[in-house]
Amino acid sequence: MSWIPAFPTIIASVAILMLPGLVVGWFSRLRGLWLWAAAPAVSTTLLCSGSIVLPWLGRSWSPRAAAVFAAVFGAVVVALFRFVLRTRFDILPSEAGLRWPAVTAWAFCTAVLVAVTVNGIGAPENFSQTFDNVFHLNAVAFIGDTGNASAFEIAKLTSPDGGQSFYPNGWHALVQLAQQFTGASVPLAINAFNLAALATVWPLGILLLSRQITGSSRAAILATGVLAAGFPAFPVNLLNYGVLYPFFFGIAFVPLTLAVVLNLLGVARERRITTFAPLTLLLVGVVFA
Repeated sequence: MSWIPAFPTIIASVAILMLPGLVVGWFSRLRGLWLWAAAPAVSTTLLCSGSIVLPWLGRSWSPRAAAVFAAVFGAVVVALFRFVLRTRFDILPSEAGLRWPAVTAWAFCTAVLVAVTVNGIGAPENFSQTFDNVFHLNAVAFIGDTGNASAFEIAKLTSPDGGQSFYPNGWHALVQLAQQFTGASVPLAINAFNLAALATVWPLGILLLSRQITGSSRAAILATGVLAAGFPAFPVNLLNYGVLYPFFFGIAFVPLTLAVVLNLLGVARERRITTFAPLTLLLVGVVFA
């Protein structure tokens, strides 16, 4: 079956993962690969914070409400970086010379991962025949039915009369946003969002981590694209085992998190991009995602 009907939802998923973070990062003066690699984590933090706060404000989970919250929260973050911490990001001077190797490595890694995943899924509306997926499918539908994407409310899916308990459902909340944007079915929205995460979160984070470990080597950057596409265990295997969709999404952020930690501790081959306080604030946002 053709994947053409899934393209709008894939594009919407990429926009959800990238646009809020790119805007906030740009106005915070973050540039280059750091901007692109951090964008999915920043977007996830902004939007998933909204999924928790909006029910307290009596607002349903929708693209408009999520966008307004992300804009307000993002403006606060920009103000912290620019006016409170007075942050200046010292991006690698040779960044322009590394641009095309990085783009090539990203494109190769993304093409391989997407091709393998699409081949494994088959048709765009196919869904995993595994035990855990019963919960994931229904959780996305539950958010759509109730308009509540809070991590403290999603447990009511399985225990309607129970008390509040925390479940990290950021992946479900973002998938539901993508579904609302295009009106896709829940299985198609899940597949589209996972492909978008494979194309953005994992390869960009790996490329940034590689820079911290190997420095500004074009050969290392190109090799990173090949190795990241061939790593068998994470994150792709989590789309097959379980299925562990939220764990897959969280693991995809690990390379970015390690890159920020190495840079913050001053043990990276790339020099520290800013002072301790702004890097700590960036790490907090990344860890939340």
